[in-house]
Amino acid sequence: TLRKVPFLNDLQDSDLVKICDAVVKVQYQPGDRIINKGDLGEDFYIIREGRVKLHDIVFGDSTYMDQEMGLG
Repeated sequence: TLRKVPFLNDLQDSDLVKICDAVVKVQYQPGDRIINKGDLGEDFYIIREGRVKLHDIVFGDSTYMDQEMGLG
């Protein structure tokens, strides 16, 4: 699964093993809210299956269109 993430693809196996040791699998149900606006963003998510909708995206002074993301 980690090799499917573009920026992790070039890592050496030993580095991927370290990441695998830290990964925790979490499953969400359709309609569940994963992150709320204003959360600190202390977690890193990799989508293994399914799709996720992002909305009300703001970074600094920039606002972005809603997006839907899939694997990776």
